[in-house]
Amino acid sequence: MSVREQYHSIIEQALRGEHANESLLQPIRADLDTILGCFDKSNSPTKAVIASTMAKLVNPTWDTRKHQTGIGGMFSLRSIDHSNICPYMYQNGYYPTATEFALTRSFEKAELYTKTYSGMISPAPCKPAFLNIVHCINESYSEQLCRAILCYCCSFLKERKAKQLALRSETIAVDVVQISTVKTLLHRIFTSSTSGISMVPVIAMWTACNTAQPVLWPAWSMVPLKEHTAADGNSNAFGDVEGTKGDAHFLACEVKHGIEIDPTITMTFEQKTRGIPLRYIITTKPRAWEISGTGCKIGTVTDAVCDILLQGLAHNDKIMADYVTALHAKILGYPNMSVVRQESINRVFTEVLAAAAP
Repeated sequence: MSVREQYHSIIEQALRGEHANESLLQPIRADLDTILGCFDKSNSPTKAVIASTMAKLVNPTWDTRKHQTGIGGMFSLRSIDHSNICPYMYQNGYYPTATEFALTRSFEKAELYTKTYSGMISPAPCKPAFLNIVHCINESYSEQLCRAILCYCCSFLKERKAKQLALRSETIAVDVVQISTVKTLLHRIFTSSTSGISMVPVIAMWTACNTAQPVLWPAWSMVPLKEHTAADGNSNAFGDVEGTKGDAHFLACEVKHGIEIDPTITMTFEQKTRGIPLRYIITTKPRAWEISGTGCKIGTVTDAVCDILLQGLAHNDKIMADYVTALHAKILGYPNMSVVRQESINRVFTEVLAAAAP
């Protein structure tokens, strides 16, 4: 059996619940709950626990607190996670991304994962929780404890996956939707939470453009929605939402959630997108609609969405209903969003559409 097959076998055993024994977890149960409870804010601590614990099972003599060869480790824990764990967990729907835990710089410091580790692991409660767990599994190795930890983590991931699949199977059936309903729906969604929905305004704008594209810009195409949170400057993108014709951009849109659009944001975006004919800078924070001196439209996400849909209405009298249906599916199918947030947004759809029904 190859090393990769060893890791995959351990994962499958944990997913089946083999060797589950929660009584062994008493010293670290609270720490595990802290880390798993923060999964939708940052999944790196969960990935780090799973990688450290699995590596310890495969190599019991390795103190996995020595996570780099340069500090005395037998292997690179990051490389093991990258090659043997993350891709498998992602492909099977348990991780929202295929990136290893140490891609987060806070886990990359060339220091042992002891209680004096100086990396700024976040969210803050996860740092002492993670360091205590790796202390426990390495100070007095127990195969039974390591397997119990993996079973506990995998049980959480299985339940999360099941909830996501259930949400993705949710559908809405609407034939006629008024623009007023779209406005109410977006307002309710954008104010449903102050955190954890920063991608929702982006999804809302992208879906409007994608829905209208066949009738407004048939010769052009939308760049697929990103499924990460990298800043535009790090991803060579012109904006959060983009449209292209061949190698040329015809649309660029900067989307903010709850942030005031100030002159610096405007100037930076306009300089970056000079020459692109259709440009938006939009936010969920209430503000007046305006057009800058260079022709950039500046306003709210709701105004921009309605602007595009109303243009498309002349070509497709069901465009509002098409948009609402597509938006619902896109939000509930987005992998990097909290299941709790998706459930909350699903309820908003149900309530708003029920209230608008004739």
